[in-house]
Amino acid sequence: MRIKKYILYATILIAIIVTLGMTEFLIKAYYNPAEKNFYLSTKGCLVYDLAEGEYEIVKVEVIGENLDYLLNNKNDVIQGNILVNDFSIFTQKDVYYNSKSSFDYLNGFFYSEFYDNSIYTSIGIGNKDSICEIIAASKSWDMLVCGIIIDENVDDKVKQVIKKDALLVIPADNLIKAKELINEAASNSTYMNDWLKERGYIKE
Repeated sequence: MRIKKYILYATILIAIIVTLGMTEFLIKAYYNPAEKNFYLSTKGCLVYDLAEGEYEIVKVEVIGENLDYLLNNKNDVIQGNILVNDFSIFTQKDVYYNSKSSFDYLNGFFYSEFYDNSIYTSIGIGNKDSICEIIAASKSWDMLVCGIIIDENVDDKVKQVIKKDALLVIPADNLIKAKELINEAASNSTYMNDWLKERGYIKE
């Protein structure tokens, strides 16, 4: 009888420990998203005129993170910074990153949520120092399209690299790949599609 009681008590104790552990996990998962860091050093395509095939290939770096809510109680998030020739397109600041760097908000960033379980998102950038007016992104970071605006407020060092309004497409080391990603962005974001039409990059 004693052995049976010990087994019963042990079973109850284990059940309580497991229940408490699961409860703690669910509470943490509810309030704290799973963070996944991302870093990419690659080539980007600055498309000045799609119809005329005017473009330029530049060095780019992307650093950021995905915030995934495992219980789907909130929308998943993508946030990050993009550098062209070592300056941020969101602040125009010179920034240094490498594969061991952690994403931070101080040097410029974009933030966007994924709605309706989509793997695509887009958002307008309201920061006055940003040369990126709009960005479309995929959850896996394999499609980034940024609408770049160059006006009188842009630093001269930036104008030496990006001479006029353009689409910055990442990752793309040629115009064909850039066009594919632009079409992907337009097909999966009404907001980006409307912006591209308004700016004359694609026809009605």
